[in-house]
Amino acid sequence: FLENHSTASDWMQSSTHHCDWRPTRCDASSRVDYMDMKDAGLVGTFPTEFGILNHLIHLTFENNNLSGSVPSEVGNLSALTYLSLRE
Repeated sequence: FLENHSTASDWMQSSTHHCDWRPTRCDASSRVDYMDMKDAGLVGTFPTEFGILNHLIHLTFENNNLSGSVPSEVGNLSALTYLSLRE
């Protein structure tokens, strides 16, 4: 899901369950509801894939090198109560 984006850390390996990724938290049903990508070293455009995380309530992308517009898929995050894109 972030394969087209570079990151300074190795927290997201394909063999790792998404609830074990360092920046995520899952609910009781193993659905990602929290993702803190602050200072993750991400470079590129804002990933559209986040639009499928419909149980996400918290999403932070602070202090990364993302460019371009926030994709419309973010509008699919109906449970989202916190979004931070600050540099």
